[in-house]
Amino acid sequence: MEVISDLLSLFFTFAKIGLFTVGGGYAMIPLMQKELVQAGLMTEPEVLDMIAVSQVTPGAFSVNAATFAGMRLHGAAGASVATAGVLFPSLIITLLAAKFFFTFRRNIFFRETMHAVRPVALALIFYSALTLLCDVVFMKSTSGVSLDWMALILGGAAFVFLQSMRKISPALLLIICGMVGVAVELFLSGR
Repeated sequence: MEVISDLLSLFFTFAKIGLFTVGGGYAMIPLMQKELVQAGLMTEPEVLDMIAVSQVTPGAFSVNAATFAGMRLHGAAGASVATAGVLFPSLIITLLAAKFFFTFRRNIFFRETMHAVRPVALALIFYSALTLLCDVVFMKSTSGVSLDWMALILGGAAFVFLQSMRKISPALLLIICGMVGVAVELFLSGR
């Protein structure tokens, strides 16, 4: 019975995340961090790992993140329930939007509402990027906060590559940076 209660709680947590995420998967990161970390379900490093894995695996970020978190918390059943939870609000809202969009698209209130949502979505994505930057570059430990030079250098190099060589595949860049990170860690550990 406790397992069912935990799974229902997980479903509603991810349904809430899915319902209040406007602007795509990255806009859900602050809410996901808040819901999972403050509830004690995951730690900040686990959330960062979830974001990294969700980014490099094929598919929608929100689905990948929910599946990863659900799997981490309650195995395959948790993965299924969390994924269903994050998708449920989108499914209902998309069905309603598809049904009524053409009816209301000329309505001034509807148009202005859609126009007003854009900067909010941008702010959420910017907040997510800033939070991730701080969490990745500034490592927290019992002795205080230290700068992770490797993350800063790899992130800066990836940014420069993306800006200068726009045709480079982001997936290829992720793989290259991952390989460089592993190589540097092996070198520093003396293996």
